Amino acid sequence: MSLIIQEVIAQSSLTLVLSSFERQLCGLALQVLDFERNVGWQAFEEFNRDYFALRMALARYHEFKSMTIRELHKGAWVGENAGLARVLLDTESIGAVDKLSTRYPQNKQDVDVGVVYRNADGAAFDLVTALTLEGETDNTLLILHECKHTRKPVGENKMVVNALDVEAALEKAEHALHESGEEKRRYALIFITNRLFKSAKGYTMASELERANLTNSVVIVRENCIEYFGPSLARRFMGYSDPWEGEGGNEYLEPE
Repeated sequence: MSLIIQEVIAQSSLTLVLSSFERQLCGLALQVLDFERNVGWQAFEEFNRDYFALRMALARYHEFKSMTIRELHKGAWVGENAGLARVLLDTESIGAVDKLSTRYPQNKQDVDVGVVYRNADGAAFDLVTALTLEGETDNTLLILHECKHTRKPVGENKMVVNALDVEAALEKAEHALHESGEEKRRYALIFITNRLFKSAKGYTMASELERANLTNSVVIVRENCIEYFGPSLARRFMGYSDPWEGEGGNEYLEPE
């Protein structure tokens, strides 16, 4: 990813002027690729907000007009319904990030298409992005992120998640949308955590999530974070450099 950013700067250096989109792209990259800055539990939401915006912005930079949610979340586990949705990436605001001052959707305010928002504290989900669906009449898809981070020491991090946690996050999001009169809005939930996934005996993570019929979900956990983020960013994602978590290492932790 850093090579792509260097390419952006190199191409623009011919004129010594970056376009506003290129400046935005480079700013996001500097935030996400800042390996000197710890990603602890307090920064976890912002890190994932910036990374998702960067991922879409890089696709736009390489002139992808649209992508499926499965393509946009390559490396994650993606449910069937969520994965088939194709969203437009040629919107001017793709790559922009912001923070809401009041809780969405309870605040009833509209969110700008393409902008990745950090939701207000205490909201039903942590991040929200509205994207335009390609070639559909009801053409808005809400991307809702639920971000769960544990700050326990690496050697003691036995906290796990399972399909029930993803289901609970889905139900919480659905309830908030229903209470706000937004129950007809289409959405996909991105469940993202640095914890391990614990499957029932005889099941893999994929088969467990499929058995639970979590078709509107995308799941990123410790086991598949390298495939989603890449090795260097996965280290930041897993929080090994967090001061709460000591020195750490590259090993995966096995649930008891």
